[in-house]
Amino acid sequence: MPFINMILDHVRQQNYDIAIESTYELSNEREIHDELIKQAVANSKRRAEAIAATVGKKSLASNRYL
Repeated sequence: MPFINMILDHVRQQNYDIAIESTYELSNEREIHDELIKQAVANSKRRAEAIAATVGKKSLASNRYL
């Protein structure tokens, strides 16, 4: 992608008229989805622990999804 972005920037700087179409497919969509859910849960747990710590309480965040 960096190379394509560099080309597009050059084309825009030259004021060329260009149309580009792209199609993306994921071969491992379920794995990506599962990893994103795992990261979101971990991030939420960290935030809950930080909030709880600021008020002097222990977080009740569950490790069930981690």
